[in-house]
Amino acid sequence: MNYRNDFARCIAENIERGDKSYAHTIECWEKHIEFTVKAALAAGLSVGVNDGEETVLTHCRDVETIMKALFSTDEDYLLFYREGEKNHFGWAWLIYGNGCDETISDYSTNLEPLFMDEVNKFADSLI
Repeated sequence: MNYRNDFARCIAENIERGDKSYAHTIECWEKHIEFTVKAALAAGLSVGVNDGEETVLTHCRDVETIMKALFSTDEDYLLFYREGEKNHFGWAWLIYGNGCDETISDYSTNLEPLFMDEVNKFADSLI
C-alpha cells in the first residue's frame, strides 16, 4: 500500500490488528496536528519539524510535506517561522500517546493570539 504518511500507516496497521479504538486515537492526533498546521499557515507563518533528535524540516508552507515529516518518533516539535526570519519564534510540542485533545502537550504562548486559541477550541471538540 502507498500511505501518505506514518499516521496513515499506523491507522491501517491498527485496524488490521482489530484495534479500532487506537486507530481512532491516531486519527484524532492527525486531525489535531493538521488543523494546527493549517491554522499557522493561514496566519502567514511557515512551519518546521524537529523530531526530538534533529530538525528535519524548516520554513515549509506545504501541508502534505509537513505532515509527512511527522510521527517518526514518539514526539515532535512544530516550529513556527515568520516571513523572512531565519530562526523560529514559536513552537508546539507534540506527544503521541496523549489523549486526542492533548496531542499538543505544550506550546509557546506567543502563538495564542495568532492561532492557538482557535486550535485549543478545535482540540476540545475532539473529546
